[in-house]
Amino acid sequence: MGFLRVVSRPAGLADIAACFGRKPKQADPEAGALEEAGPARYRSEPKRPGRGNLRYTVAMADADRADTQETYLSLCRLLLAVLADGHDPGEAARTAGMLIGKAARSNDSSEPDDTLVQLEKFLQSRGFMPKPIGSGPETGFELGRCPYEQAALANPGLVCGLHRALAEGMLEALGGAFEVANLVARHPTTAGCRLELRAAGQPN
Repeated sequence: MGFLRVVSRPAGLADIAACFGRKPKQADPEAGALEEAGPARYRSEPKRPGRGNLRYTVAMADADRADTQETYLSLCRLLLAVLADGHDPGEAARTAGMLIGKAARSNDSSEPDDTLVQLEKFLQSRGFMPKPIGSGPETGFELGRCPYEQAALANPGLVCGLHRALAEGMLEALGGAFEVANLVARHPTTAGCRLELRAAGQPN
């Protein structure tokens, strides 16, 4: 997917294979995975059937939607902060999360239920479609949608890491009743990631 974005043009199986130093037949499974995952669209050249004659491009059909633009704008601001201040991405994201948490905090309350409500509101506002999971000291959210699908396909470690750090900063600013135990990442096109939380002071 990263290769297709860089070349910014339809690319055939031979192009994709050459980029990774492989033969076209060796790259055939990866090309098939592109079709199944859905983020790449493709077409066949006229009168020449077969995957070897397909041309792949990145599907960006949702790029002009207002909600898509707004979520990517928030990601751009965060990455610009990283570049401008020279901070580690995780450090910059935690700082941003603390600012968001302080702004969301109401009546100086740090009750556990308030913390979860505010975090859920934030996840909803970013388009993650959170669904609460678990209860008590071990709780969290299942994320029904990845609003940063295209960016996460290109660099999942960075995008997921930034949002884990954002959540960590928010939870700290909201009183520290909960902390992030784990972020279980799924494929961006299918979503279903899990942001797992635990009550502060619980063993790892």
